[in-house]
Amino acid sequence: MPQGSLKAILDAQYEAFNVEDSATDPVQFVHRANAAPADREIVGFIAAGLAFGRVASVMASVGRVTEVMGASPARNYMRKTAARTSCDLNGSTMKVAPTWCASF
Repeated sequence: MPQGSLKAILDAQYEAFNVEDSATDPVQFVHRANAAPADREIVGFIAAGLAFGRVASVMASVGRVTEVMGASPARNYMRKTAARTSCDLNGSTMKVAPTWCASF
């Protein structure tokens, strides 16, 4: 394969699938996040961590977590422990509902 042909193929794929407003890309939650860089970074981290499996499940999970994190995910993250956030997600489709949540 000539040197430039792989680049051309990959560039064509990038152009074909790089849709900024894709309804099936969890990065849309980052674009919706508060303009504060810290909020966008937290939402991006959440989206990346949950981006596996069926698209509908991923989108629902990321949506639920960002809903729980509120208007300022970075401030919420600094205020809450991971254990408390897991308890807030109790009842979601994610596997994060430990029995010790009642102690909070």
